[in-house]
Amino acid sequence: MQCILTQHDFEIFYGGEGVGSEQPQSLTCPFCGRLGFTELTLMEHTSAEHHDTSTEVVCPICASVPGGDPNHVTDDFNAHITFDHRGGGGGGTSMASAAPSRELISFTAPLPC
Repeated sequence: MQCILTQHDFEIFYGGEGVGSEQPQSLTCPFCGRLGFTELTLMEHTSAEHHDTSTEVVCPICASVPGGDPNHVTDDFNAHITFDHRGGGGGGTSMASAAPSRELISFTAPLPC
């Protein structure tokens, strides 16, 4: 079972205490249930300990960020966290919307016309 603390739950739990913009993070590994990860340490943990696991899980980062999808299910969590969140540890924010633009680069000489 995954323990996910959504933003709403976080606000209820801390009951209006003065928590700054750098909110404490405590993400749970969706595979083994280990607690206390940041985005970056969760990415490192799942890459090292669960790199070949393909079980469908709910992304704890998507579930915990404001505006995130609390029901986002993925069967390739390591790819999801790497590409959609990029392991930033930026205070629990999803970086999917800040993805860099991509350009096509060719390393071969153009063909003559």
